[in-house]
This record gives sequence, structure tokens and C-alpha cells, in this order.
Amino acid sequence: MSDIESLSKQALADIAAAQSPDAVEQLRVALLGKNGSITTQLKQLGALPADQRKAAGEAINRARDAIGEALDALKQAEDARQQAKAR
Repeated sequence: MSDIESLSKQALADIAAAQSPDAVEQLRVALLGKNGSITTQLKQLGALPADQRKAAGEAINRARDAIGEALDALKQAEDARQQAKAR
């Protein structure tokens, strides 16, 4: 369980430190893409003992949702900046 929590904390820190839209996109792919870190965690749920799957699945889903929200917020902020620049 601590693996997903540390992965989530590191991912959120990396997202906050991203300096460009390209960096944000690279993080999105690395974390949530087909072979991303979070996606890999979800794929490994089946290998866990049945009594651990529910808690692990919930933790992974919370991490995925938090990372997705952080990426979306950063993208929206960048889009707003670009629109303000264009005016």
C-alpha cells in the first residue's frame, strides 16, 4: 500500500513542478497511459490475495483520481494563460 501512496505523492510533486505543457503531457502518459505507473498498479491487482484487493484497488483509484485532477487543473490553467496571451 505504501508503494501507491509514495507513487502518488511523487507524481503530484512532479506535476506541480512541471514547467511546460509538454512536461505535463509526458507525466500524464508516464502515469496514466497504457503502460503508465498507475495503470501497471491496476493491472497487478489480480495477483494480490483476495483480502487485499479491495483496499489496494481503492487506494490505486484514489491516486489515479487525484493525479487526473491535478493534471486537468494544470492543463486548464495553461489553457487560460494561453487564451489571456492571445487577447
